[in-house]
Amino acid sequence: MDSLKKGLLIIVPQFCLFNAHKSNKIPFLGKNYDSDDDERKSVMSEKIKRLNFKHLRQAAWKGTKKSIPATTLCLLLFFMNMALFGYKNAVIAVPLTIIFNRLKDFPPDRWHPYSVMLINLVLATTAHLADMNVWLCVTLDFAATYLMVFLLTDSDTSKAYYSYGFGLVLYQSFSTTVPELRLRLMAIVLSCFIATLGLVVMYFLRRRQTGFKLDPRIFNPFVRLGGKTRDFLKGTARALKNLAAMLRFRLFYSSSDSLQAGTFDFRLTRFAIRISLLVTFSFFLEQVFNIPKGYWLPLNVFIMTLNFYEDSMVKIKQRVGGNIAGVFISAILLHYITGFTGHMIILSIGTFLGYAVDNYLFRATYMTCYAIALSTLFMKQSEVFELRLAYVLLAAVIAVIGSRFIFANKKTDFQT
Repeated sequence: MDSLKKGLLIIVPQFCLFNAHKSNKIPFLGKNYDSDDDERKSVMSEKIKRLNFKHLRQAAWKGTKKSIPATTLCLLLFFMNMALFGYKNAVIAVPLTIIFNRLKDFPPDRWHPYSVMLINLVLATTAHLADMNVWLCVTLDFAATYLMVFLLTDSDTSKAYYSYGFGLVLYQSFSTTVPELRLRLMAIVLSCFIATLGLVVMYFLRRRQTGFKLDPRIFNPFVRLGGKTRDFLKGTARALKNLAAMLRFRLFYSSSDSLQAGTFDFRLTRFAIRISLLVTFSFFLEQVFNIPKGYWLPLNVFIMTLNFYEDSMVKIKQRVGGNIAGVFISAILLHYITGFTGHMIILSIGTFLGYAVDNYLFRATYMTCYAIALSTLFMKQSEVFELRLAYVLLAAVIAVIGSRFIFANKKTDFQT
């Protein structure tokens, strides 16, 4: 009898635990582990949702802060130049806003406002001369594009030439007579002045941030007396620069530096020649066939052609995809939003979103909405949609062929 009791004491609990394992419920405790798992999953899901919402909110706020200065300047220059100097000069807002967006995080010693203004004045004059006949178009466009890319590119990732290329294309596309050229030059001077004021405002706003506050001990009246703080800081900065230069020389200098520099110049020269040939060919097609909205062709070719073949392929896919998406979105919006005010609203929203995002696919989509909203004020919507898609596809073909067969630079060829 005792042995039977002992056997039951062993078998019954094991049987109960076996059933509990199958049902995730232990009868002795009366606890349902399925419900606990569901509860834990729901709590975890809520936490993930809150984190995702918080991340999206932070990303949206970051994009908004980044976009507000550029959007404000772009719309200000656009409407100001349209009102004062005519619609042809409203396009000045685009290259100057790109320049502003690139320089707004730099210190004042890297702004070079006079150089920016002078380059834009030269490009406007060059575009005016190039529009006179085909031969001037081919000669001046090739020379201007080559010099622009070669002189304004100081590293593999530098895009200083990008904004000026935009300017050359837009200045030439909206051609001017001699009296209109004077107005354009005046508009460029005024726009550069306003853009520089915008950089000054951004600089002082950044200085108010916490990261720019100096240690209170710096302002000790005994140290401040006689400007000793300034002299001390200048001397310290100079000494640190000299020390850094000595360390770089000792650690990284080698006889191969000259070879590397030569390789870079060789690669840059090939890229400058390639993009100059492709952009000039696009301008040639625009001049010869006198096609409406023809400037979209050289503009897209200029954007899609990058230094390396692999980078060009990525940019081409993003540009084509963004334009197709932008055309469909614009078709839907313009079906419900009509009139000049509605077009300006779409233009403003497209500008804001274009500067708010980092992904180029989305930026191309929003900027396509911007361009279509502006173009449909003067042309039929269906014609604008067809031309936009046709030009971007033709530009993609030109960029692919040029990047593949004309002085091609591939990353694999330069890997060591």
